[in-house]
Amino acid sequence: MRRGMNGCIFKRDDGVPFAINLGSDFCAEHEWGISKLRRLLGCSDTDDGLARYKTTRARGGLSSFLGTRTIKGIFYLGFVDDPTFAFSAKPCTRELFICGDQKWAGAWSDDEFGLAVDKKADPEAFAFIKDLQRAIDDSDIAIWFGGSEARTPFGRAGLVIGITSRVPLEIDEAMVKAHAEDRVLLAADAATGIKALLKDTGKSFFVCSPRWVGEDDKSRTKHPIIYWLNTGGPYGWYTVEELTDWANNVPENKVDAEYESSKQRLNR
Repeated sequence: MRRGMNGCIFKRDDGVPFAINLGSDFCAEHEWGISKLRRLLGCSDTDDGLARYKTTRARGGLSSFLGTRTIKGIFYLGFVDDPTFAFSAKPCTRELFICGDQKWAGAWSDDEFGLAVDKKADPEAFAFIKDLQRAIDDSDIAIWFGGSEARTPFGRAGLVIGITSRVPLEIDEAMVKAHAEDRVLLAADAATGIKALLKDTGKSFFVCSPRWVGEDDKSRTKHPIIYWLNTGGPYGWYTVEELTDWANNVPENKVDAEYESSKQRLNR
């Protein structure tokens, strides 16, 4: 797991915390998605709304993945997919460290997550994380990507772990709407055929994710979408036309040109 940045705790209008955002960082572990974690929790791939993100595992069926420990006043909670790794014996302190004015920290990857909280410095966060521990045991959790604002759950700024029974109805409704819109985006993505072309021409990537074009992008492309590309080398926002040139190794294509330019700046 890798440490997340800019995490936060979401609260309902009545002040009751219902989810925690572990934050994210610019690392591969935070771009690979959480498909393994979703599989461990038994999440749906077809339901709309919060139902897509909540665990369907039987009560207590997640206990073998959960570990806790308190060391020098810091409470650690970890959920790991490795029966040989006892998180309770050796928490991932390399990533779950608290420094400066921080009172808690979070880390995650595609198949595990962890939390650390200073019990005395932030008793409110400690109480919520203990509630979260019980919710995991009770199969009362949901996981999704979310932003820093509780009312924008698809900001994709980090892994969010929520207590399902506490999540406000308006969040569920926002998710239902987002899923309907996502199907339209995915249809536009499939229509370009760009991912198939990249694979057919041997261009590998970690992420090639679409979004609707903005006003600044419309002069660059005839397509309604643009892509975030991360290959471990070249990365950035590119149009279908620019990715097509890259796939076909067109001389001085924008993807390779920008990557070479960035390397030259770093070498100065």
